[in-house]
Amino acid sequence: MHFYQQTFGFHEPYQVLMSPDFVLAAVEKKVDIKQAVQDALQGQVKFYITYCGICDVRKEGEFMAQAIAVSKTFEKRRCMHKEPVSGTQCIDELMGGENKNNYCVAAQSDQLRAGLRAIAGVPVLHMQRNIVVLERMAQSAKDASEKQLKEKLGVSAAEKKLLREVKKKAIEEKLALRKVKSKKAKKPKGPNPLSVKKQSKKQQAKASAPSASKAATPATSPSQATSLAGTKRSFSPSEEAPNKRHAPDAASEPANTDQAKHKRKRTRTRSRSKKSESATDAS
Repeated sequence: MHFYQQTFGFHEPYQVLMSPDFVLAAVEKKVDIKQAVQDALQGQVKFYITYCGICDVRKEGEFMAQAIAVSKTFEKRRCMHKEPVSGTQCIDELMGGENKNNYCVAAQSDQLRAGLRAIAGVPVLHMQRNIVVLERMAQSAKDASEKQLKEKLGVSAAEKKLLREVKKKAIEEKLALRKVKSKKAKKPKGPNPLSVKKQSKKQQAKASAPSASKAATPATSPSQATSLAGTKRSFSPSEEAPNKRHAPDAASEPANTDQAKHKRKRTRTRSRSKKSESATDAS
C-alpha cells in the first residue's frame, strides 16, 4: 500500500468496497473478514457495501443468515440504481473509469477484477483458499506512476505558459531595437578590405621611390642655406623655372624669331654682369 499512498494519495483508514460474492466466500470458509483484510492492507480499514450488494446477500442460500449478519456491520454506500442489480455490476458502475474516492475493492468475480485492473490506482483483494490476498500492481497503475514522475521532474503546464510569454516579450524587444536602428542615419562605410585589389609590384615600387629620394637628400645647415639663397639663379622670362610647372602661353612668345634672339642676348649679358659683380663682392 506504500506505492498507492505515494502515487495516488491513499491514507488510513483505507476504504474497502465489499462485493457480496467475497462476503459469502469468507463466511463459507469461516474467515474473520475484518481481521483478514486489515492484515492484508497492514492498516486500519473502513468497510462499505452497496444497497445492491445487500440485496444479493439476502438471496436464498446456505450461508444467507450469517452473510446478512456480517454485512450489517459494514457501512452502507448509496448507489445510483433505483432497482437493485447484481453486486458486481453495481461496483463496476460505481467505480466508473476513475477511482476518485480511493476505494479498495474486495471481490471474487474474475470479470469484475479484470475490469478493475484497467482502472489506474485500484487495489484489488480476493480470497485464496483461507487467506485474503492483495493483488499485484496492475500495468495501468505503473503507467500512471511513471506519468506522474515525468510531470514532477519535467516542465508543468503553468511553467510552459510562462516560458511562452517570456519568449514573446524577448522577440518583441528585439523587433523594437531593430526598428530603432533602422531609423538612425546610416554613415558611409569604407571599402571592404577583402574586396580591395592588392597593389602590383610596379605600383609598390613607384610608391616607395619618392620616399627613398627624400631619405637620400642630405640636410643643409643654416649657413649653407643663406649662401645658397644668395647664389640663386635668376631665370629669364623666356626660360622656365624647374619648380614652377605651368603650361606655356602661346600669346606671350614673340612672333618674330629675330626679336626673340635679340632678347636672349640681352638677358645673357645681364646675367654675366651680375655674376661678375657678385664675384667682386665676394673677393
